[in-house]
Amino acid sequence: MYYPKQLFSYLFIISVLIFSCIHNNDSGNADITRSGSVITDTSDISKLIQRVERKEYPNTDSARKILKNVEEWSVKNGYGQGLAKSLFWEGNLLHRENKYNEALEYYSKALDISTRQNFILLKANCLERMASVHLANNDIDLALKLYFESLLLFERINNTRGIAKVNNIIGSYYTAQDNFDTARSYLNRALEMNMKIGDTFNMIENQGNLGHLYVQTGEFEKAEKIFLSVAAAILKMKDKVNLPVTYYNLGTLYQKMNRPPKALEYMRKAILTAEENHDISLLPTIYGNTGEIFLELGKKDSASNYLQKSVDYSRKTGEKETEIQAMTLLINIDSLNRKYLDVITKLQIINALKDSVLSKELKNNQQTIILRYENQKKQNLIEIQGLTLMLQKRERWTYILLLVIVTTLIIFLSYLLIKRKHDFLRINQIREQEKLIQQIELERLQKTEEVNSLQLEKINQSVQEKEKELLSIALRIDQKNELLQFIHKKIKDLPQETTEASTVIQDLETSIQHKIKESKDIGLFNERFSALSHDFFGILRTTHPELTRTEVKFCAYLRLNLSSAQISAILNISPEGIKKNRHRIRKNLNLPQESSLEDYISRF
Repeated sequence: MYYPKQLFSYLFIISVLIFSCIHNNDSGNADITRSGSVITDTSDISKLIQRVERKEYPNTDSARKILKNVEEWSVKNGYGQGLAKSLFWEGNLLHRENKYNEALEYYSKALDISTRQNFILLKANCLERMASVHLANNDIDLALKLYFESLLLFERINNTRGIAKVNNIIGSYYTAQDNFDTARSYLNRALEMNMKIGDTFNMIENQGNLGHLYVQTGEFEKAEKIFLSVAAAILKMKDKVNLPVTYYNLGTLYQKMNRPPKALEYMRKAILTAEENHDISLLPTIYGNTGEIFLELGKKDSASNYLQKSVDYSRKTGEKETEIQAMTLLINIDSLNRKYLDVITKLQIINALKDSVLSKELKNNQQTIILRYENQKKQNLIEIQGLTLMLQKRERWTYILLLVIVTTLIIFLSYLLIKRKHDFLRINQIREQEKLIQQIELERLQKTEEVNSLQLEKINQSVQEKEKELLSIALRIDQKNELLQFIHKKIKDLPQETTEASTVIQDLETSIQHKIKESKDIGLFNERFSALSHDFFGILRTTHPELTRTEVKFCAYLRLNLSSAQISAILNISPEGIKKNRHRIRKNLNLPQESSLEDYISRF
């Protein structure tokens, strides 16, 4: 191959950048006018910048004059967006003229305004253009950093065109670095985005870059298919600017595929279209590659002719490295033709060129270092401004937070005071209610006590009445028994003259005795007495089961405080029998001599 791989890679990246710059669309609503137009409001700014974008001006100086007017009006009226856009487009004009350092200055100013006023799309576009400047200055690391920063912003606002553009450039870079898998991913994404928005021109560019990737990976058939498709599309669009590059790509591809006739066919087409466009920037490379193909075919005269043209155009464009490589091949031809003096002359020229290239590289490196230093200073300044803004923002948020805390504390304390007052009133109300309840309860207890007192009094009266009734029953029994005993005594004193009379008298005595024992009044007495004395009989029998029925009844009469005479009359026993009963009961109750039988019985 005529040119080394590294040179081809750089040529490829530069062609991508040129392609991007020519068709750069700033979707950040750029706006412009013709020179001499009067600006009255922001809508005029939009129109002016749009015209600059569409190249509706006679020359670059006219466009720059318009942008200066926009800049002055924006500063005077405090229109930050108009100022940032005018600075950005001044940078674009300088970028097209390859005045990278001046372009970078304008981009930096536009970036600063966009960052402070949060113009995200314009900020993304500034970063992308600054990245292209650093890529042209061979500061690859900084360029990639800026490209990725711009990509993040484009993705943040979902700007499809910006995403596609940056992905395409990053994919081209990774292709040149032989990182093919990563490159394929970025290029396919760019192609997908451009298909989404129907951007045919940039789709063609993506396809061309994928073709270069296939060339690098040795997939020549895929590359051929893509390059032919791109060439057809460019012809259809009548894009003469990019047609020579496409033909050149096809020529180098066929050269790699070892198909010299096809390679020469497309190299000649590339030369013709470039000369028609008066684009001499690609002619040194195309003539050089064509001469190399002829040399491989053994056609030394044709090769020498094309290589000499490569040298001539290299001197016109200042491409010393291309000239060196063309001269090297010419030396090979002169050596084969035994033109040793020409070889020596060309070697001297090559040495001079190498010294010049080395000097240029040193100068470029020095400029790159200075540019990096300036960029670092600006970056540090931006970071300081960012930190200042962040501190101001934090201070503002601190004040807001303190205000919120104080307000919250005041509200909380007010709530506590209101709640405390409410609780105090509620406690007083509860206390008053409790006092009222206590008073009502006291009155209720008093009434209950009065009712209970009345009920107790009523019960006492009832007891007294029942005692009177029992006493009355006991007296009736006493009187009845006295009467029956009197009758019994009289009957007993009757003379028993006859057996029949004796029998009648005995029958009467028996009947009287039976009536005395089974008197209904006695049953009624027992019933009433039990009700009055709360089961006196049951409790007494339970406590003293050894007492007989008669003894229990005797105890009941004692409970009523009846005299011995009354009990004797009721039970129809003699006073002697009463004494015996009392003695027997005391014995069964185990009462000592000094204890009163009546007191003991009254406990039941």
